[in-house]
Amino acid sequence: MPIAYKHAPEPDFELAERLHKELTAAHWSDAPETRGMHAYGYTQAEQEAIDMVVREATKIGMDAFSDLAGNMYLIQRGKNHRAKTDVIVSHLDTVEKGGAHDG
Repeated sequence: MPIAYKHAPEPDFELAERLHKELTAAHWSDAPETRGMHAYGYTQAEQEAIDMVVREATKIGMDAFSDLAGNMYLIQRGKNHRAKTDVIVSHLDTVEKGGAHDG
């Protein structure tokens, strides 16, 4: 069942746009035969994408890490460490001609 929030957090569009620009600059190809985002699973490119997001998440006070399968965990903890925790889990690998990072 989804969690109901009394006050939904405001999206940080500036942060999202900045990360999108960084990821695109690092992993996008415009060449017709390879057009798209290239950060395939278990490669240095995927790790660079994970590192970018982890860097920004830790700047805003989130715990962030990835597991051996490439899933990334972003955890926002409140001041009360016994309180419920919000966790976002995703991955940043891409597929050939499949688009951008789907996380």
